Amino acid sequence: MRGLLSHPAYDPRNPNRIRSLVGAFADSMPKGQVMLITNGIKIVGCMMMLITVHPLAAYAIVGFGAAAYSPAKYGILTELLPPQQLVVANGWIEGTTVASIILGVLTGGILIGPKIATVLLGFNMPYIDTGIDTPPEAAISGHSDANALPGSVSGPSTCTPSRRKSVRSSFSTMRGAR
Repeated sequence: MRGLLSHPAYDPRNPNRIRSLVGAFADSMPKGQVMLITNGIKIVGCMMMLITVHPLAAYAIVGFGAAAYSPAKYGILTELLPPQQLVVANGWIEGTTVASIILGVLTGGILIGPKIATVLLGFNMPYIDTGIDTPPEAAISGHSDANALPGSVSGPSTCTPSRRKSVRSSFSTMRGAR
């Protein structure tokens, strides 16, 4: 990898050059170890979403972990299977990846639907007040800045009063004034 970084053709602003580093990383150690490390990177990115880190920064960390995971996902097959079974195994990986994407979208749509979302939103957690009471609020809050949510998690809110008022006003307009 050091050779790639010092090569005159390497340009960190070009995404194709960065991909070569990911491939070199995946080839530098056993694939199982690469998969473990990259899953750890993705977990760190997901944990960043739960704290006050900007969502785009957290998504960037998760995306980096996913990009580094992909070459190892296919490379591990050569370590585990004989050459005659590689085409079938690649087909299974592709098929299950596509099925996971489709099922994830369907499951998300079902969970945000009015019947199930209302039941899920009915669960109350001690010391947590997000100010999210309806399915549309839940859908919108997933696309907004984490600091914009009204309420707090067992402590003072990091949301400014003016931003909290703006968010509450948006939610009130959407569900009708209270």
